[in-house]
Amino acid sequence: MSGMRFILLLGAVLCMLTAPLMAQQKVRIYVSEIKGPDEFISERFKLLFMEELSKIKTVEVVNSKDDADLVLEGVGRLDMLQQEEVSGAASQTGAVISGSRGEIPNAMLSVKLSEVKTGRLLFVGNKSKVSRGLFSKGATHDVVSELVKDMKKKLKWK
Repeated sequence: MSGMRFILLLGAVLCMLTAPLMAQQKVRIYVSEIKGPDEFISERFKLLFMEELSKIKTVEVVNSKDDADLVLEGVGRLDMLQQEEVSGAASQTGAVISGSRGEIPNAMLSVKLSEVKTGRLLFVGNKSKVSRGLFSKGATHDVVSELVKDMKKKLKWK
């Protein structure tokens, strides 16, 4: 009977050791260069992708293409749009019309996510995002965040 207990105990230990291996494996992503006319903005896009992707439980961001299952690459830029805003209000004392003029940032980004071994495209996304003002994290952060959400939804990442 003690031999049977040993076998059961050994089986239980093996199950505990292999259970984590049978769980969902993390997909390893290398964030490649995000090309664009402004080197600072290109590097910012890359770092924002690394930050946003690292928040996903089923994703591991790696430092080398050789260690990756998937590669993210793209092209992006930040333009300044001319803004002309006119607002008005009316009250019993009269109407007030005010206007402002200025530039607002508009981030444009196109990315693709492909398998390293086969080159097969898994995701292609294009977004443009205008900064929403003082309480926004910025147009570059907003556009990256939205693309990562789209990617997560399409690829069913948790």
